[in-house]
Amino acid sequence: HVSNSQISTRLFDIPDLSILDISHNNLQAFPKDIENAKGLIVLNLSHNEIEQIPNHVFLSLFELVHLNLSNNKI
Repeated sequence: HVSNSQISTRLFDIPDLSILDISHNNLQAFPKDIENAKGLIVLNLSHNEIEQIPNHVFLSLFELVHLNLSNNKI
């Protein structure tokens, strides 16, 4: 789980990061630096408190195949 409902921006700079599950963390905002995780294939953000997604966030995530945003406030 993420402390204080915030994610370290350094997490998204991990070169081989391909699967990221940050579900059930009470995140209220979409992680702003997620666009740096260019090799991300699977992203699970389910069961959080996310209300909106910035338009530009997926522009650099060319490898993303599976996105789970279920059970948020979107």
